[in-house]
Amino acid sequence: MPSQVSTSDTKKNFDIFRPIIEVGVIESDDYIVLGNLPAFRARYGILIHPTVALLRRPPKFKLSTDEVESVFWISLSEFLEKPVHSMYPVDKFYMVHMFEFEEYPLTYGITALLCIIMAIGVLEKHPNFSLMSNLTVTDMKEKKLNSLDIIRHVYEFSSRKFENSKI
Repeated sequence: MPSQVSTSDTKKNFDIFRPIIEVGVIESDDYIVLGNLPAFRARYGILIHPTVALLRRPPKFKLSTDEVESVFWISLSEFLEKPVHSMYPVDKFYMVHMFEFEEYPLTYGITALLCIIMAIGVLEKHPNFSLMSNLTVTDMKEKKLNSLDIIRHVYEFSSRKFENSKI
């Protein structure tokens, strides 16, 4: 019996993977594209489509320079550890996270936040630092928040417009 794919299914699948195609990430033996995190609107109006892949070894991408500034290979667990992490408050809830790895470029802002979110979701671990002023290490432990609760909280508050900051 031949398989049937409806037009709506085909369009849905294309819409999911269009951001992957635009940046030049195509599946290979080195990695398997799993899909995208929910689209995320950064504070300055930029719409970000984070792509998630399972990597077997450092990938060799042929990236679109119009879409991608840089690519780096760092273990997800590094984004939950304090030694290379620092942060500073920007507004009532929002904190800018920074990671200063020795052999990699400074990773900060929305890139760092998305790496933290991915690490929380994949590893199902809490970071050993506060994520926002209203989501501290103590909050996460006392409220017994799971990974999904933490990610929802971050998505809810980090896309809000600044209230008091001049940034």
